[in-house]
This record gives sequence, structure tokens and C-alpha cells, in this order.
Amino acid sequence: MSLADQISKNRGQPATVRIGVVSDVSPLVVTVQQTEVTNVGMLSDFFPVVGDVVALLGQSAVSADGSSWLALGRVVDPSFSQWTTGSPALTGSGGNPTGYTSSSRWTRNGSTVIMLFTIVMGAVPGAGNYSISLPVTAFNTGSTSGTVRLFDSSTGNAHFGRLATNTTTTLGLQVTLAFGGGLANVGAATPWVWAAGDIIDGFIIYEAA
Repeated sequence: MSLADQISKNRGQPATVRIGVVSDVSPLVVTVQQTEVTNVGMLSDFFPVVGDVVALLGQSAVSADGSSWLALGRVVDPSFSQWTTGSPALTGSGGNPTGYTSSSRWTRNGSTVIMLFTIVMGAVPGAGNYSISLPVTAFNTGSTSGTVRLFDSSTGNAHFGRLATNTTTTLGLQVTLAFGGGLANVGAATPWVWAAGDIIDGFIIYEAA
């Protein structure tokens, strides 16, 4: 029986919307009021993942049979879809830099987080490898998630590098020092000794925990 027929068989009941959490996707299973509703229908452009909060439209009481329910899409906290300003922290594994200024714009849509950031270095570069704080805890670590520009204000030279979550709360920076060369961790003395006015800016896209 088609989804339309499943819904129409209950046409004597008023349509209602319920909120649930996706617990499986093949078939689509949504937990509503502690009941697992199975075989829920969904719109052709909706690709749910486990953990999504979704709105269901249907005409039957909540039961384990979800064949007359249609998942309309994710329910997203409005604050997640807005851009928020931030000030990410720059730290060094052997000593934190000081005197720098940082700014960011970030947004979250479901489990996807996007952050754009700029850091203008101060007079004290710190020591060791650099990390930059994330606005939202990441789901995993190690995968390439963004691009960074490293700008030397005294020469006008720049390097472009790789960003990846090195912990669930910070991202690490890597750069190729020579064409075709390997990646080196960006730090207080790499790719140069950082000075006041030098800039680190970039963007990252990653999965939230």
C-alpha cells in the first residue's frame, strides 16, 4: 500500500504533527514519546541521519506502525541557523602567544558547523605548535576540514595550508614549506617567527558531536 493510501485509510482522524528523533534510517525509524515508529515515509529531498529531530505529519495515533506518517524534515533550533560572532583562542603547545586579536563568524545547521576566522598576531608568538579553539565540540578528529592563509606582513608573502581538528575542541594548522614538500605543523617559528601584524585567517567545516 502506498504512503498516500496509508494516510488516506485514516482520513477520519484529523491531521497532526508530532516531533520525534531519528533512531534508524533504513527503514526510517523515529522515536516519538518513547515509542519507536517504523517505516516512516519521507520527502524526496530529505536525507535524515540518526539523531535528527524531525517533524512528522500523519493521521493516526502514535504506534509502532509508522506507515501513515511522513517525515517533513529536520527541526532546527533557530539560533543554529544564525551567524554568531566569536573570538577563537590561539594556543601554543610550548607556550601561548599573547597580544594577538581574534575574530570569527560561525554558524551551525544540524550537525554541520562552519567557522570563518581571522587572527592578527601580537608581539609575543609563544612557543610550539599552534592550535585554534572550535566554537562547538567536534565529532571526530584528524580529517581535513578547511584551508588557512598565513600572511607575513613584513614581506607581503603568504603560505596556504591545511586545517584539521586535532582534538574535539581545537583545530591544528599545517603548511607545505616548499612546492611538493611534506606538511609541517604551523607554530611559533613555522613557517617563520611570527611578529606583530602577521595574519592567520581561514575557514573550517566540520561535524559537531
